[in-house]
Amino acid sequence: MNALDLVWIVGFSGHRPDDRPGRTERELRECREALRTALEGLQEHARARGGTIELLTGAAAGSDLHAAEAAAELGIPVHVLMPMPVSMFEQSFTKESESDWPRAKRVIESAQQGEFGGTIRIASGDNTPPSCYHEANIQLIERSDFLLAVFDGEPAEGIGGTEEAIEQARGMEIPLILVDPKHPTVVDLSDAKSSWPECDQETRALLEYDGVAGQEVSRDVFDRLDGRATRLADRFRGRLLIAVYLHFVASLLAATSAAFLPMFHSTGHGAAASHAQRAIETTAVLTSLEEGPDDGSAAKGHHASSWLGHVPRVLTGGELVLVVVALLLMVQVHVGHYHGAWRRTRFAAEIARGLRGTARLLDPLDPLVLRHSPGWRRFALALALSAYRESDPDATLEDRRARYLRDRVEDQRDRYFRKQHSKSRTWAQWLRRIGSFSAVSAPVFIGIAFYLKLFREDSIESSWLEMSLASWFPVVLPLMAGFATALLVAGDYARRAERYRVMYDRLERSSKILERLKTEGAVARAVAETEEILLDELVEWDAAAKNSQH
Repeated sequence: MNALDLVWIVGFSGHRPDDRPGRTERELRECREALRTALEGLQEHARARGGTIELLTGAAAGSDLHAAEAAAELGIPVHVLMPMPVSMFEQSFTKESESDWPRAKRVIESAQQGEFGGTIRIASGDNTPPSCYHEANIQLIERSDFLLAVFDGEPAEGIGGTEEAIEQARGMEIPLILVDPKHPTVVDLSDAKSSWPECDQETRALLEYDGVAGQEVSRDVFDRLDGRATRLADRFRGRLLIAVYLHFVASLLAATSAAFLPMFHSTGHGAAASHAQRAIETTAVLTSLEEGPDDGSAAKGHHASSWLGHVPRVLTGGELVLVVVALLLMVQVHVGHYHGAWRRTRFAAEIARGLRGTARLLDPLDPLVLRHSPGWRRFALALALSAYRESDPDATLEDRRARYLRDRVEDQRDRYFRKQHSKSRTWAQWLRRIGSFSAVSAPVFIGIAFYLKLFREDSIESSWLEMSLASWFPVVLPLMAGFATALLVAGDYARRAERYRVMYDRLERSSKILERLKTEGAVARAVAETEEILLDELVEWDAAAKNSQH
């Protein structure tokens, strides 16, 4: 059993070279060794925790390039966040820094080609200076677990600078590692190490997979999670539904025993009589024999009476057995923690499914699920980066779009939502009919029982029909109404019937939109909107399952 490496993202921000003290080209170059030391220390700390670090940086002249090159030397993947398209970015290199453009171009091309597992993205929003630098700062911090910065302590002159990134990181309580260009030999990692975002053992276990190097790790992880979630669902939901059925049948037995007890008692009185009474009955039988043969009706009646006299005990014994079995099933579910394990494993499997489906269509450093459930950051980053690196880098936009439509949209729409909608609707309709019929019929039969007990009380115990109308139906019908409602809730049929119809329609609309899109940006936006639709359902399901404990 292997485990996918956890990933921690180190964001970087630093000064561009100019003539001010602490920002000269020589001073920034001297920070390179300190940056390398900081990255080595963070990598060592990550390795001790079963993971690795990856760098997210810009490609501006000065500190950005030193950080990117130091990371590449250490074999650390470098992810580049551009404030504007590359053609515009080249023009931002001034005459004083134009010699740095070849270095910046190598960093950008390396990320574009995926060397060491790197990636590149352009900050969304306004791509014109100085707004684009502010946008890039904010989006860099949002994607980072730490911020490594070369900062001289001087206030910024505008927006989008290193000071702004540091203040944003502090506001988001992201650990800082600061390198002072005036004293570049001092590197303090204590804040980062003491505030390290740890990963719980349960999340680590979810990232385990059966396989060897070279296989699609993200697929192995998904297959394992999907299979385990299915097995847990069978253990949990199956036992829950069986327990509901057993309790219902036990209640029916109790209602039957209570309703017909007087009838059973009077009919089976001979079976429960005293020895003296039995002696009298025996004498009567012998006398009848002396008088002559009969058709055996007396003996048959006696046996029938004896049998009926034991019915209440049999019903009560059956009720006890059913209730005990139901209790054992629920205890087994509780002790085995099937509910929590099933919910968490299914949630993880659906995250993995989505991240695999959107590989090379959405930013792997910004998994959409984190907007809904930030606690899944370690899991989502590990899976997103793995899926990205395992996908075909040479696939065209048309190929990626077709794969997404086939494996994600159409698969979920047709294989799951349409199928489950039909099944849930059928169950919901039948259970609602049973519940409605029972609820509407109950007052009628209770009224009949009231009439019988008021005007025919003396004859009730001598008639099975009147006993049923007076005592059995008034108990069983409300019981059936409650059972139908409980089953409706336990199976989540009502919510699924309505929700899955809506989901099918929304995915159908997304499919029609995606089929006609021609550009990277348009496809990425449509994919993000589609994933939000699926995540809404996933998060809603998770909350419903958690709150209702089923």
